[in-house]
Amino acid sequence: MMRQARSTQAGFTLVELIVALTLVGLLSAGLFTALRFTSKAWFAGEARISQSIDADAVRSFIRHSLSRAQAISISHNGKDQAPSFVGDRTSLSFASTMPMGVGIGGLYLFQLESGPAGASFTIDWALIRPDRLIAIEDGRERPRLLFTDNPYVEFRYFGLSDDDLNAGLSPRWYDRWQGSFRLPQLVEMRFLDAGGAAVAPDLIIAPMMAPSRDRGPGIGSN
Repeated sequence: MMRQARSTQAGFTLVELIVALTLVGLLSAGLFTALRFTSKAWFAGEARISQSIDADAVRSFIRHSLSRAQAISISHNGKDQAPSFVGDRTSLSFASTMPMGVGIGGLYLFQLESGPAGASFTIDWALIRPDRLIAIEDGRERPRLLFTDNPYVEFRYFGLSDDDLNAGLSPRWYDRWQGSFRLPQLVEMRFLDAGGAAVAPDLIIAPMMAPSRDRGPGIGSN
């Protein structure tokens, strides 16, 4: 006589099902948190890289334009002539060209302006013509904010003022460069925070049209 085999199917109890669902929920929550943290870190990293690239582009533009500064006279009112290069600790005006492919051809008067730390560092520009300056309305914001983290920018100028040149003195650093149709031999830009600490390497630029006599220390650009 043959025995008839009985097959039994084991199932989950309600308690086991609840435990399993709870574990799945915990794992899903942990995975979501990890993904969210990773995405935030990714976007934050991208933002920092973008800011770094923007800052490098700004420094490159300033280096390019300022190294090609020209000592010319300009007229703001169609009559009086004034030096194109004028600077103090917080602002600088100079005549130079736009990078290739940007704007209308010709010389521009650039104006760099630094507000209090954390406020703004801006640039403005106007096309130079023999009798006037022409504001170029091409849809771009003017004046334009240059750095998103808004450092305080401080300028200094190395060379010979007209008075020191006539007195036969040696070149030195000045906090102001005004009233002279000569270019300084070096221009230093320092990037500082509200406490006066450096937040980026100094930018030291030698205008190519500056007098070559007594070039002075540390010529180069960072």
